[in-house]
Amino acid sequence: MKTYDVAVIGSGLVGLSTAYELAKKGRKVALIDSLGLSAGASSANTSLLLFEGVTRGMIFDLCVESIESYANMAEELGGDVGFETAKMICYIKNEENFAEARRMSDFYVENGFEYDVVDDSTLHKLEPELNMEGMLGALYFTQWKMDPLRVVYAYFTRAREYGMDWYPHNKAIGFRKNNERILGVITEKGTIQAEQYVVATGAWTRELMLTLNIDIPEYYIQGAALVAERGGISLNNVIYQFEPTRVRMEQRSGELAMELGWENIPKLVASEFVILQDSHGNLVSAQSSMVTPEIVNAVPPEFLRDMAANIKLHFPKFGVCKVIRSWICPIPFVPDGKPFFGFVRPYNNLLLASGFASVLIMTPILGKLASSLLEGERISYDLSSFDPCRFEKVV
Repeated sequence: MKTYDVAVIGSGLVGLSTAYELAKKGRKVALIDSLGLSAGASSANTSLLLFEGVTRGMIFDLCVESIESYANMAEELGGDVGFETAKMICYIKNEENFAEARRMSDFYVENGFEYDVVDDSTLHKLEPELNMEGMLGALYFTQWKMDPLRVVYAYFTRAREYGMDWYPHNKAIGFRKNNERILGVITEKGTIQAEQYVVATGAWTRELMLTLNIDIPEYYIQGAALVAERGGISLNNVIYQFEPTRVRMEQRSGELAMELGWENIPKLVASEFVILQDSHGNLVSAQSSMVTPEIVNAVPPEFLRDMAANIKLHFPKFGVCKVIRSWICPIPFVPDGKPFFGFVRPYNNLLLASGFASVLIMTPILGKLASSLLEGERISYDLSSFDPCRFEKVV
């Protein structure tokens, strides 16, 4: 039986970037996924690289370093990944949010970013076709976007060139273990052995970790988005709302999950608005979302109606909504808003890397950090607040 240096479970962006960084160092790497390549939230998103209001020191620094890596990614991975700047409008509808937006703008300006708070008249000039009813103004700033599929395949292709082995459609269902070490990952097609293991399985992390009798409180919302023909409108910016209802839903569902158990939480639904124009001129709109333990594989019809109505509400000139495609996928979150990133006690060769709220923007740096942790290298960040065992719940 072939034995690897590292077995990475999960072929999303975190798993791929980790596998790439390790393979680049000459390590024998196995990449394992229950489906195909990056079949979860990593490739089902709006492609935006956003700080999403992050003003905390370490996470902010991680995002900044990661953006610098994105700028060099095409050269490093040998292909265009669609990385470019994007002008953002985050509109504001109440005075409390306006005050918070000013504080946020001040923080980012102090750190060298292009941020401004604009009034409704300036907002109209920036996006003339936008229905501004009830809007007090907006944050106007520059961030970035990329093509998630290009990034996925660039990481995958380069890692394969460095010798990574690929095990698709091979669900991990447990582990072989002995005292403080994992001896193998048990899959539906057999056991894969390695010296070290990485769990980067996003919304499926809790299910897998329960096979070790460790209850990691990583849950998920199920977010839906669509791509539609432009319907006679044209956007100058990416547009979204300040303080999305999804964040409040995550907070509430996290509280309920910790109190009642994930399997017993009631269904919660939220709607927010994000819209941008893709490279083909089509409209990408998100998202209607819900929290329910059952994985949903098809976008509910009411979600499609709500997202189309949201476009029409914000852009009255929008014509008939001709949907080109739509998707829904589980998006992981953790009740305290922090990711899980570190070794899982008592297993000194099992690294958990999951639950990142800003996973797209942080992808390059997470792969580098995971690789360094596995190699025993010194890192410049204190990751103790991301301790996977901080909730200390064993079942």
